[in-house]
Amino acid sequence: MAQFDFPRLNFSGSCSIDPATANNGWYMPLVIFQPISIEGVCPPKLYLEDQYILYGNTLDDVKQLLPQGVEVKMEIDGSQKEVPYIEIAPIDTDEKFREWASVPLGTHGLDKEFAPIYKITGPGSNGTTDLFGSVPGYWNYYGTMQYRYQDVCVHSATTGVENDELKTVTTAEASDPLHNLLGAKLDMNKRLGDDSSNAAVMVDLLPTMAMYSQIFCDQLNLSKNQKVLFSGAPKKASLRLVNSFRVVNENMPQGASGVFFSVIPLEDLLPEKQNELLQFFNEHRDKKRELKGVFIQQIISEVEEIREVDYHAVGKISNPAYGKVSGTLSPWYEEDLINWPECRQMNGVVPFLHHKSSKYMAPIAMLTPTAFKVSADHSYVQVDFLNNFPIINTTTDSEEPQEPRPDEKNTYETYDLGELELSLRYSENKDSEPEFIPIGTLEINNTSWPREKYYKKGGVLLFSLKSIPELDSKKIENGDFVFNLKTPKKTIPLLAESPMIYVTEQCGMYTNVNDDPMKGFLSNSAKKELCVLNVFKRGKRYKKPTALSIIESKMADGGSRKSEKVFRKDYYKDGDILIFPNAEPSNAIYLFTNKEVHDPLPPQYPTEVVSTGFYVNLKVLPAHDYGKYLNPGHPDYQESISFEELYNEVFHCYALIMPVMRFNKESWDNEHLAQLLVEKTHPKNWASSGYMPISRDLSSDQIQLIRKWANSFKKLEKDFPLGVIFEELEELEHLETKEKLKDKQFFNK
Repeated sequence: MAQFDFPRLNFSGSCSIDPATANNGWYMPLVIFQPISIEGVCPPKLYLEDQYILYGNTLDDVKQLLPQGVEVKMEIDGSQKEVPYIEIAPIDTDEKFREWASVPLGTHGLDKEFAPIYKITGPGSNGTTDLFGSVPGYWNYYGTMQYRYQDVCVHSATTGVENDELKTVTTAEASDPLHNLLGAKLDMNKRLGDDSSNAAVMVDLLPTMAMYSQIFCDQLNLSKNQKVLFSGAPKKASLRLVNSFRVVNENMPQGASGVFFSVIPLEDLLPEKQNELLQFFNEHRDKKRELKGVFIQQIISEVEEIREVDYHAVGKISNPAYGKVSGTLSPWYEEDLINWPECRQMNGVVPFLHHKSSKYMAPIAMLTPTAFKVSADHSYVQVDFLNNFPIINTTTDSEEPQEPRPDEKNTYETYDLGELELSLRYSENKDSEPEFIPIGTLEINNTSWPREKYYKKGGVLLFSLKSIPELDSKKIENGDFVFNLKTPKKTIPLLAESPMIYVTEQCGMYTNVNDDPMKGFLSNSAKKELCVLNVFKRGKRYKKPTALSIIESKMADGGSRKSEKVFRKDYYKDGDILIFPNAEPSNAIYLFTNKEVHDPLPPQYPTEVVSTGFYVNLKVLPAHDYGKYLNPGHPDYQESISFEELYNEVFHCYALIMPVMRFNKESWDNEHLAQLLVEKTHPKNWASSGYMPISRDLSSDQIQLIRKWANSFKKLEKDFPLGVIFEELEELEHLETKEKLKDKQFFNK
């Protein structure tokens, strides 16, 4: 039951997030990065489709403003449609690109002549403004991808249920093992007390869609008074539930929050540093169940960013965002996935707020996916509301969206949502009128639930199911839980249970074009994994085939256009293995729904991705024409590859889009850096925070190219024959045996 299990430690504090933002595709129709082919665009392209020409102007008006020598060109998109564009021709070298990407559009000497065009093309950052003055590399061009904890501490422990309430303690006697854990600090450092040894990075799998983030962390530590109480290597943390409206008066993504789940298996705990936490677990946990490790839930919210940066004033340094982080450490048992708890789920129904200002990207705010768990004896239900307590930024009383910056003082409160009633909706059969059985009420405002309360004591709520005459086990197991907002005039349904849950542990996957899908995908570790569907009905495994539709949302190169379609409709059951197309490079989201859907899809897709969390993300890495480097039978085969060739084929994109990766011949063209690069790009290190590139979008043929270049240095500590690296990768692959697979159903149509 993961975050619903006892005992659990409740932690909170601050964090810093330092993404490299040039690959976000935020300033459409300006394109500086191609997310499908994974290439930097130099010279940059400005697309001129009708929807990107603003203020009543037309393409003919744009043509009148073209600088001398610049002409409108045509490109064929994925739907075989001609798309007009121009190149920002003066930006034609890597050095010019990096300088230009950190300066507001139209103000650099190289692109001043394009200023009149920038002023009538968009949309810009909020979907309505023009491009002029926007920084092409966005708000953190020099981002390092680092993710850090700052003053994150354990504030309380929830050990069980007492008198129909959660027993949560904030102090303990010195003789109690809990005494050392309360107040202990959480960090992700390799060395005790050394923040420079932080070993965690956050990566968006699909940077222009930004629906799935992942945290690669080499070590999570709990320490107090210079003593390590617990330490271990977590599996990759996956973003599973998103609340787009967490701070109700801020725009997404800044005002959103997200839930990440991960685990540390017992075998990945450092033996000499695991006693304190496990001792606490063993004192309070269910001994009848086999402990597999530690389950980690962390929620990031209240993000503050400096979105307009003067790099000439501050220098070429990163500009991280800062936010609030909160969560739990709890026992991890057999029934829970590595990134999803065994639970039931309510999803948003009706908005509770409508904005007046047109500057909001979404005109409403609503509650979003909420996990809950009914106890085995049906005596109580726990609802995890930590990601759903609505917050309001009270820094100003403006009706416009707030844009908090970390260099300014910002204030927040729990939004006054009002009185919510938890009920059970039950129907004897599909034709009978539903019965609503009241269970309990929840008052959400800054007095009843101030932020400090749920950040320090956890946001799990307990409702007793005892002494409710109308309730019985049959109704609890077959009814749906709902949250209604009680107002003087009417009752508004805010959350309602989705009886069916469709999830997979392989929610963020990487593969190469035409890789054998039966060998799986890179997802949670350096071992390939098959994508296995898990089906739950009201919190229990559901083994019967059930009708399911899979919706595909694909992004086009440039990030400007995406397509949605019904990818597959079939009957699926728990344990089925899913296969997705990889004949060509792609960035795709696949959404699972049991709703009846048809092409063309209505506008709410793929918005439903956010409202359920039932989806997977897939990046298919491109293949390259490297025959002259890698195929001895090629007529132009080269026995060796120079650093200049390696730079043009592999490093060029990263040098433009992630300029903190400084690839230059003087520094890199030697045996020492060759050895380092071989180690950093070795597939066995794929799940490490130190893997290169951090974005993990290096194709297999590019890795071969790096090995060939590295092998030209005679002083390498170890020779890396091209075939060997992939033989080693084969050994790492986790392939299920035929015996295990004989009862599985494969969907490879």
